[in-house]
Amino acid sequence: MSMHQRRVYRPNVWDAEFGSRLAGAEDEVIHVEEGVLISADNAVLVEAIVEEWAAKPPVPQLNQIWSDRREYRPDSASASVLQINFHAPVTGAASLLHGKNVFTSAGNNQSRDHSWTVSISVEVRDEMLDDPRLEENLLHSLNSWKTALATSCREVSKEVADHRDEMRSKVAVLLDRRRRRVEIARSATVAADINLERVLPGEVMHIPVSREIINLEQIEQSAANGVPEYRLTEAIAQSLLATITSFGKALERLPRTASRIAGEDEESIRDVLLFLLNANWRGLATGETFIGEGKSDILLR
Repeated sequence: MSMHQRRVYRPNVWDAEFGSRLAGAEDEVIHVEEGVLISADNAVLVEAIVEEWAAKPPVPQLNQIWSDRREYRPDSASASVLQINFHAPVTGAASLLHGKNVFTSAGNNQSRDHSWTVSISVEVRDEMLDDPRLEENLLHSLNSWKTALATSCREVSKEVADHRDEMRSKVAVLLDRRRRRVEIARSATVAADINLERVLPGEVMHIPVSREIINLEQIEQSAANGVPEYRLTEAIAQSLLATITSFGKALERLPRTASRIAGEDEESIRDVLLFLLNANWRGLATGETFIGEGKSDILLR
C-alpha cells in the first residue's frame, strides 16, 4: 500500500474526529496500487486500512504510573501547599476520555509518538497535616482514580469499536467495487491486445538471463577478501528479485501471452518463472519444496 501526503497530521492526532478518519480511509482505498488490489485478499486490505486510519481503544498503562510534586503559595498571605501529581500513560484514543472526570483539564498531554499522559493532582494543605488518616486518604484517592480511569477506558472502547466496525464495513464495500472496476478495465484492455504499460518505440523488455555462479569456492574467496557472507547473500537476493520483477513487467507488456499463461493455473506461471530462474542459477531453483514442516512455492537454496 503506497504512502502519500494528503493530510498533514497522522490520524492518531485526531482522536475524536471519526468523520475525518473515515474520510481518510475512503481516500486510502483510491490509492491502493492496482497490483496489490487485484492480488491481495480483500479482508487483509480492509484490516490494513482500518488499522492505519481508525481510532484505537484507550488502554491505561497502570503499571507505569509515576508522580512528581511541587510546592506553591496560592497568595502572599497563604501557607505553602504541596501538590502531588500522578501521571498514567494511556495508549490509543485517550482524548476521548474528556468528560469522564479522570484527569484535570491541564493534565492531558500528547507526545510526539502520539501516546498520551493522563494526569491528576491532589493537594496537601497545612490544615490536613494533623489528620492521622492523611496517608490512607491519599492512597484511597490514587486507587479510586486508577479504578475510574480503567472503567472509563472500557466505556470509551465500546464507542471506538463501533467506529472501527463502521469503517471496516464501508472500506470493504469500496475496495470490492474498485477491484471490480479495475478487473473489468484490465480484462477489456487485454482482450483488445493493448499493453498494460507504455512501451516506447523501439523499446524491448529484456529479462536478464546471465548464468550466475553460486558455490562454496566463491563464498570462501569473498570471505578471504573481507566480504561478509551476508553481503554475498544480499547480492544474490537482489539479483533474484530483479529477474522476477523483469518477468512481471514483461508479462504486462505482452498481454496476449500473459493472458494465455494466466488462463492456465498458478503452477503454470510458476513453472515459466522457474525456467527463467534456472537459466540464471544453474538449476538450483525448485518449486513446491518442503522446508521443515512447511512448503515453499519457489526455493533457491
